[in-house]
Amino acid sequence: MNFTDPREADFMLYAVSVVVTGFAGIAATILFRSEFGLASLAVRENNLRVEYLGLSANRIISINFLIAAIFAGASGAFALMAQRHIDPQFAYWTTSGEFVFVAVLAGNKSVAAVFVASMALELVRSFSNLYLPNTWQLVLGVFLLGVILFLPRGIGSLWIRDRRKRSVPAPAPLAAERGAAP
Repeated sequence: MNFTDPREADFMLYAVSVVVTGFAGIAATILFRSEFGLASLAVRENNLRVEYLGLSANRIISINFLIAAIFAGASGAFALMAQRHIDPQFAYWTTSGEFVFVAVLAGNKSVAAVFVASMALELVRSFSNLYLPNTWQLVLGVFLLGVILFLPRGIGSLWIRDRRKRSVPAPAPLAAERGAAP
């Protein structure tokens, strides 16, 4: 494609990255809910028991690293296309700290929580940098501490807990409450 306006190319890159990210999120959700995803959870909890079940924990871990490398490579390619160059600042330790920040914010309950946590990070960073330009890192730290204190399992625990409450049926009324004789 030949774009005459650079904004058209930027919008096309944005649209393609949103679509690819959506498909990657759906694929990750399907993967986590599959037998392989459940085996990965079992390896995380106790890899010796997984070995006793006849599965190779090392093979599961290797496949998980391969999948993570594919996702990281794709996201790095999109970052390169968006920035059009690689800056040494991109390899600074705070870049990997942002991924840890998002992981702590999101928790391990849901793939959608990662997207919500990323948006929350960018919103807090943007507004704190706009209104408190000299202390925006302090605002991010206080925000992270608040999430750790009030949501220790991450943002994803909000709707997972809500879903569990809705799925539990209400207890049946007792015979004495209905007014029936014994």
